[in-house]
Amino acid sequence: MFDRDKYNLFLKTKNFGRNLQVFDSLQSTNTYALEHKCPVFSVITTSRQTSGRGRSGRKWTDFEGENLYFTLILPRIEGDRILPLNILAGFAMCDVLRTYFKCYLKWPNDIVYAGKKIAGILIDTKFNGNKLSKIVLGIGVNVNAEKVSKIIPTASSIKDETGKDAEPEKIMALFMNTFEDYFSRFMNDEINIEKLWYDYSAHLNLPVNIHIDNKKKEVLEKGIDSNGALIVAEKSGKLTKIYSGDIGYDFCR
Repeated sequence: MFDRDKYNLFLKTKNFGRNLQVFDSLQSTNTYALEHKCPVFSVITTSRQTSGRGRSGRKWTDFEGENLYFTLILPRIEGDRILPLNILAGFAMCDVLRTYFKCYLKWPNDIVYAGKKIAGILIDTKFNGNKLSKIVLGIGVNVNAEKVSKIIPTASSIKDETGKDAEPEKIMALFMNTFEDYFSRFMNDEINIEKLWYDYSAHLNLPVNIHIDNKKKEVLEKGIDSNGALIVAEKSGKLTKIYSGDIGYDFCR
């Protein structure tokens, strides 16, 4: 069970994650956050997700009681700021997990170590007619699950990689601390995600397979733009921007 006292011990934020809701089991933290009234900057966490999901509707495999699943309620922002905010959340989680090992961000939303997924990010939105009414940021981290790669060959966990247990409460609190700072600077236009990408990308200047609508194309990753779009070089040398889809695990380091 998630330890509130331990979480609060590490939490240093002004707003992010101060309102905490803890559950034993949920369909998914994102689904709960979208369907219930929760104050902005609230966080919902659960020990178990019965229908956790990732990008493009992929299923998130649950390891009951061994991992960290949480959703942060974000304030409404312009639609074109959602993708770069997603990437900033990836930077923040990398910062936290780099206390365990040197992990990287696989565009747009997976944190990887040694070519395997350690954490994933999913931003969901809700509309009232044509008006954006809610934005939620969901994150799943493989913390203390063991032998993850035997079930999911492209995934691993902190415990599998370090041989030691980690504290989910500390990870979530440190993420809130880090992301609150990123968010403030982002909203004040004081942060350059294109430049930061050089420190976090798992594939900069490396060949990757871009997967879009069940099709893949090999390209060379060249960075991101200020809107979070991936910049790639085609085999012809032409530069193209990718706004949807994701990088596969075909070339992960």
